[in-house]
Amino acid sequence: SSMNLKKYFVRALHRLQKGPGYTYKELLVWYCDNTNTHGPKRIIKEGPKKKLIWFFLTLLFASLVFWQWGILINTYLSYNVTSSLSIGFKTMKFPAVTVCNANPFKYSQVKHLLEDLDRLIEAALERILQPTPGNS
Repeated sequence: SSMNLKKYFVRALHRLQKGPGYTYKELLVWYCDNTNTHGPKRIIKEGPKKKLIWFFLTLLFASLVFWQWGILINTYLSYNVTSSLSIGFKTMKFPAVTVCNANPFKYSQVKHLLEDLDRLIEAALERILQPTPGNS
């Protein structure tokens, strides 16, 4: 069976290499030829009158499918989203009060890093608070 599998993959590779043409028309013809839906195949294979009928039928049913998808997506998006948040506090037996610094950084260690930020914010505030020339 591994031999058959190898043959199958080689054939698939050749089919991919041959592939569709390069222009949009060739691509369309290739798609219509190789699709397993019957409408597009018939558009290419049948005579001129039947071609037209199959074209309209394919168009009609494709648009029906897209319309149904639209309804489905709209219905899905119209559902309400419900979220609830509850905060509860447990009573502690012991110790009743704990004091600890929740800040993971020592201020004295990061102070020099914050100086640049302070200067930036000061400059930004100055620009914001400057009176505009038109309103004076």
